[in-house]
Amino acid sequence: MYSNPPKQVSFACNDSIETKTQSFEVDKADASVSGRLVDDQGSAVENAWVNLRTQEGRGNGGGTNQNGRFSFPIIHGNYKLDVWTQDTSLYYNGGQMTVAEGETKDLGDVVLSRKSSRIRGTVRDTNGSPVEGIRINAWVRDGQGWGNSETDSNGQYDMPVFAGTWELNVDTFGGGGYISNEPSKTATVKDNQTTDNVNFVVQSADASITLTTVD
Repeated sequence: MYSNPPKQVSFACNDSIETKTQSFEVDKADASVSGRLVDDQGSAVENAWVNLRTQEGRGNGGGTNQNGRFSFPIIHGNYKLDVWTQDTSLYYNGGQMTVAEGETKDLGDVVLSRKSSRIRGTVRDTNGSPVEGIRINAWVRDGQGWGNSETDSNGQYDMPVFAGTWELNVDTFGGGGYISNEPSKTATVKDNQTTDNVNFVVQSADASITLTTVD
């Protein structure tokens, strides 16, 4: 398995034809990790991703099936367990573990927690009108954790989060006719608390750029 960072290959920006060779060094996995991912009610969480990484970013991961089961090969070492799910109301606190050489490690049920706090706000344009369909992204300032939400017809968003200090910004990538020049905003929440009025203003784009690529 290959668990090192990606390697870069550069080519000249002209019409010349170049061929380059890049070598990779792979290691043979000598252990494996398996388990079942469940939510706070004990129900299986499918289509999620379970990841084991060292402090240097090396490791491996695997997806969950319809029964929440996952299994993947790994090289022995000390790892941190992280989980990504499609359900943004769930999260995993993270945990350290050691996988021994030759070990078949069964983690049993890996239980996700339910986010108990919320961040709310409104997105308006420069005329003060609410804007629907704007995506708001959030991430933990000093730690791991993410969230997102989308504005409704009233321009309002309601994002589940867990206790901590969060950075939020407007994601206008992909179009929608709006752009945002605002910097990210900070919101601190406690358990079972709602922080309101984390608002944003977007600007309606009044021009566009069309590009054509040719060989």
